[in-house]
Amino acid sequence: MKYLALAATMALLGSCGKEAALSVPENPAIKGLASPIVLGERDTIYLTDYFYLPQTVIDSVDVQGCSYRFDRNRKIIAVDSLQDKASLLREVRVWADGAAYSIVALQSSERSFRIEIPDAGYKKVQVKGEFNGWNVSLGEMKRTGSAWSVDFAAPRGSYQYCIVADGKEQLDPANPAKVSNNMGGFNSLVTVGESDMLPPVLITQKAKGRKLTLLVKNEPEMLLAFWENYRIPVRIAGRKDSAVEVEVTIPRSATAADRSHLRVWAYNRAGVSNDLLIPLHRGKVVRSALQLTRSDMPTQIIYSVMVDRFVNGDSSNDYRLNSPDVLPKVDYFGGDLAGITKKIEDGFFDTLGVNTLWISPITQNPYTAWGQNANPKTKFSAYHGYWPVSLTQVDARFGSDAALQNLIGSAHSHHINVLMDYVAHHVHIDYPMLKSYARWITPLRLPDGSLNVERWDEYRLTTWFDTHLPTLNLSAYEAANPLSDSAVFWMKKFDLDGFRHDASKHVDLLFWRMLTQKLKVEVERPLYQIGETYGSPELIAGYVGSGMLNAQFDFNAYDAMVAAFAANGNMQRLWSVLQQSFDTYGYHNLMGYITGNHDRVRFISYAGGAVRFDEDGKAAGWNREVGVGSSVGYQKLALLHALIFSIPGVPCIYYGDEYGQPGANDPDNRRLMQFGGYKPEEQALLSKVKKLTSLRRELLPLTYGDVELLYVDDDALALSRTYFGQLVVSAINNGSEAKTLRVKLPQSYGGAKLTGNFGATFTQSESLLTVELPANSFEVLNSDVP
Repeated sequence: MKYLALAATMALLGSCGKEAALSVPENPAIKGLASPIVLGERDTIYLTDYFYLPQTVIDSVDVQGCSYRFDRNRKIIAVDSLQDKASLLREVRVWADGAAYSIVALQSSERSFRIEIPDAGYKKVQVKGEFNGWNVSLGEMKRTGSAWSVDFAAPRGSYQYCIVADGKEQLDPANPAKVSNNMGGFNSLVTVGESDMLPPVLITQKAKGRKLTLLVKNEPEMLLAFWENYRIPVRIAGRKDSAVEVEVTIPRSATAADRSHLRVWAYNRAGVSNDLLIPLHRGKVVRSALQLTRSDMPTQIIYSVMVDRFVNGDSSNDYRLNSPDVLPKVDYFGGDLAGITKKIEDGFFDTLGVNTLWISPITQNPYTAWGQNANPKTKFSAYHGYWPVSLTQVDARFGSDAALQNLIGSAHSHHINVLMDYVAHHVHIDYPMLKSYARWITPLRLPDGSLNVERWDEYRLTTWFDTHLPTLNLSAYEAANPLSDSAVFWMKKFDLDGFRHDASKHVDLLFWRMLTQKLKVEVERPLYQIGETYGSPELIAGYVGSGMLNAQFDFNAYDAMVAAFAANGNMQRLWSVLQQSFDTYGYHNLMGYITGNHDRVRFISYAGGAVRFDEDGKAAGWNREVGVGSSVGYQKLALLHALIFSIPGVPCIYYGDEYGQPGANDPDNRRLMQFGGYKPEEQALLSKVKKLTSLRRELLPLTYGDVELLYVDDDALALSRTYFGQLVVSAINNGSEAKTLRVKLPQSYGGAKLTGNFGATFTQSESLLTVELPANSFEVLNSDVP
């Protein structure tokens, strides 16, 4: 019956029949792929996020199944209500400059839920958690009779939280579910939006010429397909076992483009399916990694470089404070742009297999020491680059304009992108323009007289990071406009490939919309922008889209990986967090999945036990020599690498994590990079990472493939990536004992022989795969291109 209903729905929507001719303008009004709109009641759609040119005229709009108002002058659609609340997938049609465009809209999966605890004589009770940004002021509970309660709404998923009773944090006494907080304790865990059925699953099956066949499992109710930003028809071809077969014809217009894309979504009452992203070359499906270039953003493998701690390539620009107030660990080491260029030309990054460099901030910083650490007593130099006194000048200690040009040119000749770390949130107190434009900064003191410093959640857009780092009031146009011009300056003067943006959630959306629109108008080449935000998936996703950033780092996923691998946590909880990320950001997202970063304890030192989760990571680095600890840390770090190279998104290696550099938190996690002279365990890890980067770059399923969970329990996980009949299976044993995994291979798999890459024993019998995994090990198996 569902099959007949789907066919009827598609017929009503005009999705069947002959191939329709698309009217495609020579210069489309939307630049790049339009990101999905997430719709809720009384939402606002900012069409300037998509139609970026001020002169573009929006003629009319149509939002299926909604009551809405269209403000043509402001290019805003105000959604008053969702008339068809059962429809989780709909099309937004926009006619601009005489051409019709389509944008997919996904209905918010928010569900209401209540947290209630028994009264124990409390005077005040609050809740803070992932669903309210850990902001206690948004979680005030009310006492009714003998209980305290509060209602929330959040999308489907699992959320950590805790109760704050009379100022003291505790677990929810009414909820036995809990999970490690990665700090030696636990948080309570609530699951929202569980269903008795499964959302549809979309699978790429086969492609021949301009004809594609897809499989759709779990009884879809509607399916929408798009070429670029234009709706295209689909045809129900029949059934295959329990799945619906759907045919899609690539439009003839695609034959004129070196790169274009197909995207597909489906839904049923349980939710929206995984999305498909299919790259095309001249109207045909890309079938070889050799057809991809560094401009294909899903193929990026990022390597994070802290400039001062990498390589000293030009001793003439060395400058150390050499002050008794500054300990050597937080003074300059001498690394510079010339040093990075040397490693590019030596082939270091080519051999490692990365194709995108994220370099730490290189704008001019002060020559003086600031801040104060109590134990041991020391001030800090600005070696890290995050204290700008100029937003348009290269720091002389790192090089010059010419040195930056040389680095970029060398990188591009090696097919490597370069991302610049840009600080928009704050400047150093010695920033010259502050004397004339003091109104650009937020007040240091709050109305109650307290310092507004490190108030990360309660005063997210105004808090200062330290008393010498004034926060810019980027909610005001007069500050956001010149500051965004300063960022655009770098992309226009240098052939950079994008930004890593610092402290994104502490900057108003006005700035990100303004910056992204300027970049689209003034810079022709594609640019990748990735931000840094700690918070709920909804907060993080609020900064990602066509009019803002391409991506952010998924710290929730990283925290779950640390809990699972380094703290011997639960793999089912890890998969739950990953599933929530895919549901929020999409199955072909550009989010960053990290091995670590410059603000966290090195993963390997947690995993090896050299740093405890219940201790101060910064103090540990100051007070003792931190190593790896147990050699199991190397195995655990290899598991982390294996997972981030197997899932959707963009893998990001923090320098030194490819061989297992140890360290506590900042500044101990910023040691000088080591090249060669590795221990056997380090060399073994490095070899595995090089193999993983090679597989990621060679196997299309790992960048554009569908994702299916094949198996998960407390200790192990197996997932598949399929792309038009080619299969990759990644299996991970996080347990302390050997484990045999028996998994059924995906329905779309054609039965070709699998090849192992990391030495595990396995057998394959038709659709059944058996893998023998030693303790703390993984395997990645792949079929050849069909």
